Amino acid sequence: MATTLLWLRNDLRLADNPALAAAIEEGNVLPVFVLDPAAETGGASRWWLHHSLAALEADFAARGGRLVLRRGDAAA
Repeated sequence: MATTLLWLRNDLRLADNPALAAAIEEGNVLPVFVLDPAAETGGASRWWLHHSLAALEADFAARGGRLVLRRGDAAA
C-alpha cells in the first residue's frame, strides 16, 4: 500500500478536504505542515494558526493518525 505525503498549507481541516479524500483513496497518508519562520504574520494570524494546527493534530490523533509539524523553508 502506497503512502501519500499530504502537504497542508492553507486548508487545515479534515472535513470536506478534497486533497485528503484523494490521498486516503490511495492508501496511507502522512500529513505534513511546515511553518516558515520567514513568513510575516500578525498576532491574530499566528493565534489562529496555532489553534488551527492544535485542533487538526487532535483530529488526526483521534483517528489514530499523526500530523507531522516542521519549521523551516518548505521549498528547501
